[in-house]
Amino acid sequence: MAVIIPEPYRIKVIEPIDFKYEPKILRHFTARFKEIPRK
Repeated sequence: MAVIIPEPYRIKVIEPIDFKYEPKILRHFTARFKEIPRK
């Protein structure tokens, strides 16, 4: 499964995250992206 991170926020995610073993983090990022207003 490929996780696409918006370019402006890609820098903040530096540490390698394994979404297969951290589904909570994946849901966290998904919720955060929904809150980001689209320009």
